[in-house]
Amino acid sequence: DAWKGDAIDMLRREFPDNLRVAYIDEKEKKFFSVCMGECREKKNAGVKGKEKKDEVMYKVKLPGNPIIGEGKPENQGLGGEGELSQNHAVIFAHGQFLQVLDMNQDAYFSECLKTRNLLGVFDDSTAIVGFPEHIFSESSGAVGGFAAATEMVFGTLVQRFLTDPLRVRFHYGHPDVFDKLWVMPRGGLSKAAKKIHISEDIFGGFNVIGRGANIGYASFVHCGKGRDMAFRQINGFETKISQGNGLQCTSRDVNRLGNKLDIFRLMSFYHSGPGQYVNTLLMTAAVYVFVLAQAVLAISDSEMYCEEQRKWGKCGDSDGFDSSVSTTAIYSAEWMMQLGFVTMFPQIFELSVTQGVGVALKQVFQQFLSGSWFFFIFAMRTKAYYFNRELVLGGGGYIATGRGFQLEHTHFVELYTSYARSHIYFGIELIFLLLLYLVHTDIGGAYWVVSWAVWLFAISFIIGLPKEQFDLLDMKK
Repeated sequence: DAWKGDAIDMLRREFPDNLRVAYIDEKEKKFFSVCMGECREKKNAGVKGKEKKDEVMYKVKLPGNPIIGEGKPENQGLGGEGELSQNHAVIFAHGQFLQVLDMNQDAYFSECLKTRNLLGVFDDSTAIVGFPEHIFSESSGAVGGFAAATEMVFGTLVQRFLTDPLRVRFHYGHPDVFDKLWVMPRGGLSKAAKKIHISEDIFGGFNVIGRGANIGYASFVHCGKGRDMAFRQINGFETKISQGNGLQCTSRDVNRLGNKLDIFRLMSFYHSGPGQYVNTLLMTAAVYVFVLAQAVLAISDSEMYCEEQRKWGKCGDSDGFDSSVSTTAIYSAEWMMQLGFVTMFPQIFELSVTQGVGVALKQVFQQFLSGSWFFFIFAMRTKAYYFNRELVLGGGGYIATGRGFQLEHTHFVELYTSYARSHIYFGIELIFLLLLYLVHTDIGGAYWVVSWAVWLFAISFIIGLPKEQFDLLDMKK
């Protein structure tokens, strides 16, 4: 957009000694890495006033076109999103350490004073040091608050645990600091290849761990971050990382780690990475298989088989059935665990430590009333669908979600075409099976105890869309 370029030029003129722009220039089928510096005023004879002229500080000829993938990993300069590629902008950075920034990252002066302490975390075996982020976009609405809560838990408690004792923390984007002298001769900060490195951030971490170095984490410093705030932005982000994770499963980097990690780190790596998406895929598939099996049993009058046989003394506790425990109670307890209630505890613990128990309970309760159930179940289906689609069909690519506000409504036709195949059809099919089960079942009121969780799934897949249009329970608007 033209206004974005004008905004960058304004910043360059405002801070000529601090801001540089790196880009790739092509002339006569020759490619150059260019670092453009400050805008200096030069007198131009014959033209009244002064003319602003850009100064090319460095220009390095490249052996060919460095854009071999999506273009995002290779053509990133200082201040660009994600990593810096060794093929381009990293050669213009001075000093031993390099911090990768995002355009939606903020900084606080008080935290910048801790930079010396942050660099002191590096040692001879540490190549990356990360630290938490404060999500300042959490007050943008109910949906933005849900995304901010998820990011807060992942960026603090989860990453601390992945660093120590699991030792499987990788690089997940900004605001990590790299040892530039370590990464430049060892493959760089990111990778770029067609259709493989959509999530190019994490491959920098794969490279570090695969070469025997360590990744640290510092909790005493933090920076700001603006997270996705609109429904479609958040779903686009989930789609991107799900497709990226599917491609990671087919990469040589993951294969090498799987062959070389010990069993404890391997299991930790699996369940914190690809295994998380595999479990989500199995969860959504289990919901469908569960209600399908219940409907088939109800139609064939086989639900009460054991009870009928017990009358004749052919089915008892010796056959493995405990007559004192109701199967409906077992179903209910299982769904309570799998629907995500347990995942609320990390958020409660982290908020309790940082802001107090009262604030933690209040925030979780507000999210619960604002419909966080529907949002996270909808996001769960997004992860499972696109992860499975990438493994089976491929074709994933980078999705530019943006970080702006949702200032206008999206047409229903666009929403329907975006989510019909992945969510709406699946939800309608679940409702059909649930109604078929309701018509033929003989368990009476216990039906709702068995099937309430599946109803919640089906409804979330269908009515999760109105959150794009309005947030009824967001009292701040």
